Amino acid sequence: RPRSAGAVEVMSLRVGLALAQALDHFASAPVRLKRPNDLMLEDRKLGGILCEARWQGASLSWVAVGVGLNVRNPIAAELRSIAVSLADERPDIADGELLNSVIAAIRGLDLCAERLSHEELVQFSGRHWLNGREIREPVAGTVANLDSDGTLQVHLPGGTCVALRNASIELATVTPIS
Repeated sequence: RPRSAGAVEVMSLRVGLALAQALDHFASAPVRLKRPNDLMLEDRKLGGILCEARWQGASLSWVAVGVGLNVRNPIAAELRSIAVSLADERPDIADGELLNSVIAAIRGLDLCAERLSHEELVQFSGRHWLNGREIREPVAGTVANLDSDGTLQVHLPGGTCVALRNASIELATVTPIS
């Protein structure tokens, strides 16, 4: 139950950081984050986070945080280039150990802060899957840093920088599904 709407804006990022750290133990490479809510293992989606807020008039009442992870589910052949399951990485994965790690990661969070801390921004920059990638939508440019309020900075070809908050990002070069 965050005290302000600002906390909701960075909640999926904060949860993503905690989950990425917890999942590193089960993966062959560091789990990275694709803002605002995807967990990536190398260049394939491992899971996602969805935060749903309930309002009573102008007041924030509560937020439910949902986490979806590909653990043992088989990945269809046509999606293997863009999705991955933890069992593909570690067939001997213990469900209880994974669940305990995920729950502990989320329970240990302060989800009430309106901005990401300096430490969280440093952690995010080390896991920032989009960093340095060229995008074509909603603007054409190169993805850069994340601000403490969760906005994504994009450098445009002319040298200016724009901040994106609630935008669907489309990469400039997309790897075709084989």
